Amino acid sequence: DIELAFRTYSDAEYALNVIVGTLDMFELGLNPRKTKIVDLPHPIQETWSGELRKFSFRSSIGGQRHDLVHYFSRAFELAEQYPEETVLKYAIGRMRGVNVLPANWGVYQSLLFQCGSAEPGTLPLMFEELVRYTQLGHALALVTLGDLLNHQIVEQARVGHASEVAWALWGAVAFGVSLEKAAADAVVQMEDSFVALLALDAEHRGLIPSHLNPTAWATWMTADDLYGDQWLLAYEANVKGWLPAVGGVDHVASDPAFGYLKTHAVSFYDPALAAPVMPSATRPRFSGGTGVSLP
Repeated sequence: DIELAFRTYSDAEYALNVIVGTLDMFELGLNPRKTKIVDLPHPIQETWSGELRKFSFRSSIGGQRHDLVHYFSRAFELAEQYPEETVLKYAIGRMRGVNVLPANWGVYQSLLFQCGSAEPGTLPLMFEELVRYTQLGHALALVTLGDLLNHQIVEQARVGHASEVAWALWGAVAFGVSLEKAAADAVVQMEDSFVALLALDAEHRGLIPSHLNPTAWATWMTADDLYGDQWLLAYEANVKGWLPAVGGVDHVASDPAFGYLKTHAVSFYDPALAAPVMPSATRPRFSGGTGVSLP
C-alpha cells in the first residue's frame, strides 16, 4: 500500500491519473476498493487496526482460548463493518507475534480455516501460520483443509479470480491435499499459466485422482505461444514433460531463444520449492486422515 501527499486536491487528482495511465501501459491496475483521495487532516491509522493491534492474549490455556475466540469474533465483526478494508488479513498477520499454546492449536486452526473460508485473500497468511505450527509438530486437520481448498478453487475459478485459485492450488500441493473432480474441472477452464502449472504439478504428484483434462492448455504448446500471453506454460510444461507439443515437434528445442534456455536447464517453476512443507511427524498415516501426530 502506498500513501502520497499533495498540496492541493487537484494535484492529487492529476497524480492519480498519471499513476493509472502508467500502470495501464503494463496491463496493471489499481484496486478501486482501496484507492481514494481524502482531504487532510485525516486519521493516520484506521480505528479497527488499532483495536486489533492492541489486543492482548493471556498466557494460561483457558484464558488464551477465550482470547482467541474473542479476537477473531471481533475481527469478523470489523470485517463486516469495513468491507473495503483488509481486516482479516491484518488479523492473521498480527498473530505472527503470538505463540499459541499446544492445547489451543485446534481452536486456532479452526479460526484460521474460518478466515480462509470467508476471505480467500487470507489464504497466503493462513498457510504461513499452518506451516509455522505444523513445523512445530502440531497436527493438521487435512480433511477440513481439503474441503476448504476444493471449495475455494471451484468458487474462485467460477468468477475468474486466478490469484486466489493459484494460492489454493499451492496449498493443495504444499500440504498434499487431493483435489476433487469439481475442482479439477474448474481449473482447466482458466486461461492462466500459473494456475495451469500448479494444477499440472498437483496431478504429477498424484493429487488429482480424477485426472485433469487440459485440452485448452495443450493448444498453447506451440512455437507461437512461446511469444504470447501463455509463454510460461508453453515453456515450462514442455521442460517438465507435463504437456506434449502440438504436432509432435518440440517447439521449445526448435526455437533459438527458448531452446537455448532449455539446453542450459533454465526453469521458472521449481516444484521442489512448492512442497511438501509439513515434517513427516505431522503427516497422517492414512490418506484423508485428520492429521494425527505420529512418533
